[in-house]
Amino acid sequence: MASRIAFYSLPISELPLFLIEVFKHKYKFEDKYCQTIIEKHFIPHLNNLKEDLWSIIEFPYVDKMYRDTYYHYYASKSKNYDRDTIRLSFFLKETDLERFRGEGDIADLRDSYAGFIIIRPTFPKIIGRSAIAPKALRNNDFLCCTSPIAATVNNIKMKVRAFPHASQDSQAIVCAETTIWSLFEYFGNKYVDYGPILPSQINKILQQYSYKRQVPSEGLTAEQMTYAVRELGFGAMIYSKAKHSNEFHTVLSTFIESGIPIIGVLKNQYYTHAINIIGRETDNREKIAGELRFEDGEGDLKIADYNKIQRKYVFIDDNYPPYQIASLEYPCLYYKDQRWHDCQLTHIIVPLYRKIYLDPIKARRNFLTVLKEIDFFYKNDEAKILKIFLASSRSYKEYIALSPDLDITVKESILAIGMPRFIWVAEISTTEDFIHNRISGLLIQDATEPVDYSDKTYLTDIPVFFGGFKTDLFTYLDGKLEFIHNFASNLEAYKSNLH
Repeated sequence: MASRIAFYSLPISELPLFLIEVFKHKYKFEDKYCQTIIEKHFIPHLNNLKEDLWSIIEFPYVDKMYRDTYYHYYASKSKNYDRDTIRLSFFLKETDLERFRGEGDIADLRDSYAGFIIIRPTFPKIIGRSAIAPKALRNNDFLCCTSPIAATVNNIKMKVRAFPHASQDSQAIVCAETTIWSLFEYFGNKYVDYGPILPSQINKILQQYSYKRQVPSEGLTAEQMTYAVRELGFGAMIYSKAKHSNEFHTVLSTFIESGIPIIGVLKNQYYTHAINIIGRETDNREKIAGELRFEDGEGDLKIADYNKIQRKYVFIDDNYPPYQIASLEYPCLYYKDQRWHDCQLTHIIVPLYRKIYLDPIKARRNFLTVLKEIDFFYKNDEAKILKIFLASSRSYKEYIALSPDLDITVKESILAIGMPRFIWVAEISTTEDFIHNRISGLLIQDATEPVDYSDKTYLTDIPVFFGGFKTDLFTYLDGKLEFIHNFASNLEAYKSNLH
């Protein structure tokens, strides 16, 4: 039977009282209980947003994620749960309902659109699926992975660049399921190769791995989450701090700089928890340059690894509003409960394209070998800053094609190289270039070739097929090593992985 949908337009400062009234009248809750729910579970999300945002409220709303858990779990319970939700949509400026019917206003509305939050009837944990643009936050001094997420507001199509988020309901879904869901909601909205998934699909996949029931959920181990990521189409990799203690943070940073969101597993004596790590704080490059530690290489080669810099990262944590900022050393200091404060990051799970076979530890080793073997890298006695990341060859070639600083002959030579779908890139900067977000040279390596340098490996066996520094470059193509003296003075650094 059809129902009438109601729409309201309000400044976000009025949302708490509005929702309290809805809860009282629709769900027949007492006033004090409604206030407690709003203060504990909604106000923290509201405080994360700019205070001058405007909201459009829509209810009843059919939300795909909640309907999935409703039919998979809540509908079978003795207690009666509503199957509809409330959707709160956010705009950067005042927005009246009438504007959605004027064709001339639509472009401005879409530009002002800042995302949505679903309020689900799983009391007291009411925050459901959400997609909030970083531009809507009070603090957005960071770079992170985002994907274009489609929605409608008052029957008009909108799109927001955000990282998906949902809070756990502690029954059908807990941190592990929401973390996997969030990851695949991101990939499914960004790339045609993947599709968004629903919590029931995650449970179905894990039934093949587990001998016990999946709902109510008791959480997942790191191995179970890795299994789910693999079964959903990725070449999953798992790194443990215990096994990779020397490279753990460097590997994590390398994947974040590659624009790949990862799952982090946190543990202490009280808790085990899963989060998504999706970005990092914005660089203060002048400050970083003054704190860099240069390692001695062979001869006069001195290198500082950008991915070893201590910085804060961006977390999607289903216990808190999206885009929490914290260090890797103390990732839970933003928790009010001090029992969380000594949680440590013990594992990271990385969703990689299946044909990326070369991991960042081996890729870094290969790059360093080339730097030490090719004379125009080490004969120049300037200290060098090395930044390593993955990139799609399509995006990287576009960056090369549009670079105004590359000699046209060099540019066309790079563009003519038949590259795999993904490549490892090492940007090389002098300190002065680094401060101005520019690079003095680069190396490109085949991400599908897992050759690892050792004493028995020849330089020509390593899958680095292009390199250049200042006025010199080399190519290694079709088994032939060739040197050319015509590169460039410097280039703007690649910036398509994080936004």
